[in-house]
Amino acid sequence: YGTDATGKLVPEHHLNFEPTQLTNILMRSLTKESRFVVDDEALLYSNFKPIGKGWNAAAVLWNGTENIGWLTADNGIHQKPLNNSLLDILSLYAMTIGTLLVQKQTQMALQESEQRFRRAIIDAPFPIMIHAEDGEILTLSKTWTKLSGYTHEDIPTIKDWTEKAYGERSSVMQNAIRKSYFRKKALIGGELNVRTKMGDVRIWDFIAAPLGSLSDGRKMVSSMAMDITTRKQAEDALIASESLLLTVLENLPVGVWVVDNTGKIIRTNPAGKSTWAGVKYVDLESYGEYNGCWANSGIPIQPHEWGAARALIKGESFLNEEIEIEAFDGSHQFILHSAVPMYDETKNIVGDVIVIQ
Repeated sequence: YGTDATGKLVPEHHLNFEPTQLTNILMRSLTKESRFVVDDEALLYSNFKPIGKGWNAAAVLWNGTENIGWLTADNGIHQKPLNNSLLDILSLYAMTIGTLLVQKQTQMALQESEQRFRRAIIDAPFPIMIHAEDGEILTLSKTWTKLSGYTHEDIPTIKDWTEKAYGERSSVMQNAIRKSYFRKKALIGGELNVRTKMGDVRIWDFIAAPLGSLSDGRKMVSSMAMDITTRKQAEDALIASESLLLTVLENLPVGVWVVDNTGKIIRTNPAGKSTWAGVKYVDLESYGEYNGCWANSGIPIQPHEWGAARALIKGESFLNEEIEIEAFDGSHQFILHSAVPMYDETKNIVGDVIVIQ
């Protein structure tokens, strides 16, 4: 900004100087930190047009040791001579403008930073809530609203949120959240059932982290969550499926043995234990603990010849091989022995299933 020939304040944003275009007086002012540099007999300009002669003064606007601009003045309008008193006023004015300019730049940078932070919170791909220690909810991410159904208008305070989301457990949850304002580190809150505005219950995994204080002194906390409802449902379904499988395994009238990808026996069922009069959970190298021979020849079966070993090594199924075994109690009986390799989704062998009857 500057003044025109009549003394009116006008914007001069269109005036730009490259470093090589700086006038001699501006360059000389860089060596002065507090007072103006003055040219007593200088050509005076307005918008690059000469308007006469007079004194011209310049001072740097400093931010510590950083030059953030210049303040220039002349007597082109009033033609008054420059004295020490006026020079002191101009110097003080320059320092004041420099201080205000730094404050303004800092304020603008802070506002931009806060806007970026707020936008990052609002557009985050997972639920985030920023809240203050007096219970005011400051910001909600769009994902929080999308998954829970609650807008900022629905839940302006923590009390509103806990009553809607947790029902009878509202007071307990408020107390837990209140403690989070005084923690110095993030707190993993764990898995919680959250009732949405739509009436269904979602499972959210929470973590709360301190964010410092607002300008009014109130402490802030960020509560972030991950909606794990689908994962928990899949886990529950898997547990139910495994439970059903174990029930079936326990009640099968034939012996079943499960071997992992190293050949170690990891599970059997009551029929299998009964056939062998016990069980030994050994690995492939110790299959010799199980005594048996081929029924058609009487030749003892070596550890690597058991169906479990061959299925694991060769990736082939061996069905209904007739074997005479010596159980762990010394008794003998003939069995039909089958071994089938198990594969994962990438076609790698992950173990065997052995069936005896």
